[in-house]
Amino acid sequence: MNLVSRFVGRISMFVEMWRYDSTFGKMIQSGERVILLPPTSPTLQIAQPVITFTRMDFGFEPRAPHEGPNEFHFPLADLAVRVTGPARVSVAYQRYLERGKQRRRRGGNFRAGMDQDYNEADGVMN
Repeated sequence: MNLVSRFVGRISMFVEMWRYDSTFGKMIQSGERVILLPPTSPTLQIAQPVITFTRMDFGFEPRAPHEGPNEFHFPLADLAVRVTGPARVSVAYQRYLERGKQRRRRGGNFRAGMDQDYNEADGVMN
């Protein structure tokens, strides 16, 4: 198991749209949650490679066809690659450094403590 797997589990992504409803005086979810990258996915498998937002998702009225588009399409493949690759490594590195700071504050050996705190059998930091 590598350093990244020790500090960061599987990555998942989803999008929800929320809007303010003046009738109820609070935020309400508009539409369903869109799963972009399922949490059970061990590799990069994008559930929906392009997400589409409409003007109504942002509280705007639809435009007439000659006024411009009512839908906005965002391809997600590049985002998913960044989140599951470089971003995951970055989070692991930050967690590794923080764990070292905690160990030093307690007066322990940083490297030896890392190995003792990690339980190889279940892949979890103690």
